[in-house]
Amino acid sequence: GASSDASSAITLYGVKAHATEIATSKASAAQSAAISAASTDATSKANNALANAKTYTNTALTWIEL
Repeated sequence: GASSDASSAITLYGVKAHATEIATSKASAAQSAAISAASTDATSKANNALANAKTYTNTALTWIEL
């Protein structure tokens, strides 16, 4: 009857809301992990670029001094 339909609708709404909460939480965690990984990768690349630039400069200065 109408009563059980209303009860089912309320239950389905609650399930949907809970599923949305879980999905949102998981998406947020995945976003944070992706940002962290990208930050770590960028830092590593920047440090490598700096080290390479220093090596290049030191090599160039050695040739100038000769």
